[in-house]
Amino acid sequence: MPNSLKLFLLMLCFALISGALAWAGDIPRS
Repeated sequence: MPNSLKLFLLMLCFALISGALAWAGDIPRS
């Protein structure tokens, strides 16, 4: 597997996780 593809997958996973955390943090908890 080329290094650039590994890096791309790593960045994609990081973006998905941070996006999910931000979305979960936006939910008001009562």
